[in-house]
Amino acid sequence: MLSSSNESVVTLIFFYHNRRSCNQIKVYGSQLGNTYDDGVYMIKENDVDFLPVFCDMTSEPGAYTLLVTSTSNNWNAKDVKFRNVEKPSLGNDYSILGMADQIKDLSAAKSLKYRLEANSRGTWGGIWEAPIDYT
Repeated sequence: MLSSSNESVVTLIFFYHNRRSCNQIKVYGSQLGNTYDDGVYMIKENDVDFLPVFCDMTSEPGAYTLLVTSTSNNWNAKDVKFRNVEKPSLGNDYSILGMADQIKDLSAAKSLKYRLEANSRGTWGGIWEAPIDYT
């Protein structure tokens, strides 16, 4: 676990050695009796690197890996797939959409669930299910 702080903010980042999505962290941890809060977790990006991601661990069913947050209108084409990658946030522009297939492809499931929300968390949007080969 890493901790960094400034005057008023403390960020805790949790490492889960072989987990490649928030849902994997929650599923395997739940089998051990663990519970999780929403927050930043480190998932395995490849054989060497970890990626900080925001995990929604409290919505049901399962857990969700945040791919995009848009809080402004100053996006361009290059930002859509990767923006502020090292700073997952619900309150600032952020995108790891370019990694969505990589995260999904590591699953052994036959389908995936994705969640879209607009305006504020828990309001407009919903959860959809798609075949695992959806891209």
